[in-house]
Amino acid sequence: MSVRKFLYLILLVMSFTFAVKAQKAYKFNEATNPRWDIGEVLNVYDFRDELRKLTDAKGFILVFGKRGKSLRYAEDVKRFLLFSKINSERILTGYGGESENRKMELWIVPKDAETPQSVKVNYEKPTVFDDYPFLCEGCELGRKTALEIFAKELKDFPQTKAYIVIYPSKSENSTIKNRQQAEKKAAVEKRFLNRLGIKNSRITMIIGDYETYECSELWIVPLNSELPKSALQKSDTSND
Repeated sequence: MSVRKFLYLILLVMSFTFAVKAQKAYKFNEATNPRWDIGEVLNVYDFRDELRKLTDAKGFILVFGKRGKSLRYAEDVKRFLLFSKINSERILTGYGGESENRKMELWIVPKDAETPQSVKVNYEKPTVFDDYPFLCEGCELGRKTALEIFAKELKDFPQTKAYIVIYPSKSENSTIKNRQQAEKKAAVEKRFLNRLGIKNSRITMIIGDYETYECSELWIVPLNSELPKSALQKSDTSND
């Protein structure tokens, strides 16, 4: 083999190797305990600017923590990028796994590259999926997103059922100060899930003990299980 052919083959192999590496997704940035106010998370601005430059690439938002809260936070970041005129088809979201503190990783996925894998979950025992307060700035949007993600999870795991625990509060600023008001709020949450395609037969509403602030807790429970007895203060289950 001539020297020229040998050098050509070396360059060909190097070019192929570089092309393969270029097609791999890579972590662009990360944030530990990122604020709920997405507009104050500077990493997201940098991520947005990078996606604007790399027009053929996609962005992947991977969040660690409680599953429901993590998916909800990822959707909030996605919504921020949509407002920044990034096409929705270029923004992917995923779950990174359980973590005591919320953590977010921002990935760049070049054209034709594989997207990093989200952590798979199963519901072998009752699991708190998410929770949200009712009385705060931006709470209504958080509640709506939480229930939408909750409904999707229930559809993805048909061998489970939903428990929603409403906690009233005796705080002066509370709008849910007694069980009757909590029951009305529970009925509203149930109707919302019905509109999202979840049947009454899969939903159990529970009024919990008084808390320092009014909130809702979303549980996913296997069909052959129930909530811990300590949570079963009062229930109202309706079947189709």
